[in-house]
Amino acid sequence: MITEKTFMVHLRFGVILTDNMSNRYIIARQSTEDYPVVFLRQWDDDPWAEGDYYPLYGSSALTTEKADDILTLLQSGETRKARTLFKRHFKDNDPYCDYVGPVVLDDMIPDDWYDAWKQMESIISSTKHITGYWEYDFEAIKYESE
Repeated sequence: MITEKTFMVHLRFGVILTDNMSNRYIIARQSTEDYPVVFLRQWDDDPWAEGDYYPLYGSSALTTEKADDILTLLQSGETRKARTLFKRHFKDNDPYCDYVGPVVLDDMIPDDWYDAWKQMESIISSTKHITGYWEYDFEAIKYESE
């Protein structure tokens, strides 16, 4: 018999701008996972494929400890220190996916994150230069066999 159990998940995320505000990163950390996720918004001026594209980085880009340190700095309003720490420890050589549009990225986000992702997406795709820290709690479902 399969049972359905619900539990609360805490999601923290922060936004950092780098390289004279040309790169906008979101660092997201879910309490039930052992790794952070990093999104980058890039603008491509290619006349054949102009628009927003998003590389998505997994566990190889940033350690859990450094992601927690960066998010804690952002939470306390220490944006400059958070940016310096991020630039020192972020490894962008192995994206989980690269050069995808918003529709593909929506499909790659866990279903439980949907509401939080919509908030993240509005921040990362904004024409304004937004930085900061946010938290989101949601109920997740886990299926177990007895």
